[in-house]
Amino acid sequence: MEDSKTKEGAAVDAELAKAIMARRFSPSLIGTEAWEGYIFSDMEIRIKESTDLYGAVLWPSAIVLCHFLETNRDEYNLTDKNVIELGAGTGLVTIVSSLLGAKVTSTDLPDVLGNLQYNVMRNTKDRCKYIPLSLNGLAPEYLSDLVKVHQPSRALRSADQMVLDVPRSFMKTRGNRAFAVVTPTLWNVLPLSVWFANSLSIFKICLKTHLFILAFG
Repeated sequence: MEDSKTKEGAAVDAELAKAIMARRFSPSLIGTEAWEGYIFSDMEIRIKESTDLYGAVLWPSAIVLCHFLETNRDEYNLTDKNVIELGAGTGLVTIVSSLLGAKVTSTDLPDVLGNLQYNVMRNTKDRCKYIPLSLNGLAPEYLSDLVKVHQPSRALRSADQMVLDVPRSFMKTRGNRAFAVVTPTLWNVLPLSVWFANSLSIFKICLKTHLFILAFG
């Protein structure tokens, strides 16, 4: 029984990988500018990478997410939805989300914002916003004002663990999906190894590892 489930899972993974890789296309002509091509929402998307920067290289997980969003576009309808992508990198997820009808604001660190801006402008014709992402209390007020550290009424051990306050929501459909509710809810269930990562690159690695374990066990 276990062997059959394992083989079935491997077959599904292989089929998914084949479908995702089929979305790539190569430049028809060799030019001076290096880029990679992907087909989503019946559009040819050209992505330029900046290999000297860690955050400006396309991660395979971005292609997987884009494939999921498009193949499940009826179940997860993005039309006219307000979406903010934190750490957008090369911007592929931002671009695909926009092509699927979302109103997207993509963010990343100032060092990679130029490459992100180039890809987004080239593929969405200014349909998206792109802003620098700041850490350690330097974020724009319209974001930082929505996230507050939890202050317990009594001295608790959790007071020293960067727990965020989750505001009460009175509307399950809209309120529970608000940035001010979703962000602290997701943050509070992350393991300590993610919370206390001492650099952005380590934080990304720990977070992706945690999410991979949750998804695939």
